[in-house]
Amino acid sequence: MKKEKRILPPDENRLYPDRRDDLCTNLEKIFGALGLAMKAGGLAVGTEAVTLAVSKGKARIVFLTEDISDNSKDKLISKLYAFETKYIILPCSMAQLASRLGKSGFTTSAALTRPGFEKIIFKCMEEISAVKSHDNTTEVQ
Repeated sequence: MKKEKRILPPDENRLYPDRRDDLCTNLEKIFGALGLAMKAGGLAVGTEAVTLAVSKGKARIVFLTEDISDNSKDKLISKLYAFETKYIILPCSMAQLASRLGKSGFTTSAALTRPGFEKIIFKCMEEISAVKSHDNTTEVQ
């Protein structure tokens, strides 16, 4: 039986940095915000936890690694699109993300689940001219 190719939704929920180098520059700040969120219990880590947080409407921003498998990426992005959740593809590997979050092994994704931490992320994104915040809404350039 021939397997059908899945068609992904448009990337309208993706927060686009203008240049990958600029995102790399602010990666330390993003990792810092994720670390704070994790200590405060406001971070879902791993594909299953992120998918559950998105389904429950708790995920505010989802972070994916650039080396996530195509299958996992397709499933997550489809879920993110369905629940209108913003996401960022970080210029780091699964091992780097896991290490920065104090996890062993590999971590493909993480989601901010508590209010407030996304402001730090948006500030980092504003610094690289990718996102502007206007009255609690997000506009992607």
